[in-house]
Amino acid sequence: LAVYEDRDRIARDLHDLVVQRLFATEMMLESTRRRAAAEEESAGAAEAGGGGEAEGAAKAGGAAEAEEQAEAGVLLGRAVDELDSTIQEVRTAIFALQQPPAAAPSTFRGRVLRETGGAAALLGFPPSVQFTGAVDALVGEETGRELLAALRGALAAAHRRPVVSAIEVEVDATVRLPDGRSGVRLVVADDGRGEDDGRPTTVTWQAPV
Repeated sequence: LAVYEDRDRIARDLHDLVVQRLFATEMMLESTRRRAAAEEESAGAAEAGGGGEAEGAAKAGGAAEAEEQAEAGVLLGRAVDELDSTIQEVRTAIFALQQPPAAAPSTFRGRVLRETGGAAALLGFPPSVQFTGAVDALVGEETGRELLAALRGALAAAHRRPVVSAIEVEVDATVRLPDGRSGVRLVVADDGRGEDDGRPTTVTWQAPV
């Protein structure tokens, strides 16, 4: 029990301190990148309206400056992407730390339920889980580990998205893969707003069994 309490404390510290600071840094970098992009567009519009030799020289200097700003914008974008990946990895570690210390479930179904149960501690609600087919008999050890890793990543990503209030997890061991082999498919769907289009997000993972 003491070990579990210590793990839970570490998980809370990671979430409350490390993740929040990383997220704040990511937001600052993203804001800087957008401001630089806006300044670049404004400078380009101003150059397009000029003429004459003096203005031509100014254009050349402005073009060089714009190129430097563009390179800086690319670097900032990469930094934002790296921070985003780091946040996702830390959140995944938090999910793992907050799992209860009970003996590891002996069945694949039990391990899936343990993952979703651990995620509920951070999400604030339990994801719904549905199984189709004889998952315990059909999903092998290696495939099971890969599926659980994909599930942890999907749950961590869902936790990061705004306004997520429901997550549906489906594990289907009756699917037929495009190459004709039997397979297992994991689908994790949430009702949050995606970063690109603001619509709910669905993550799909599948592998042969």
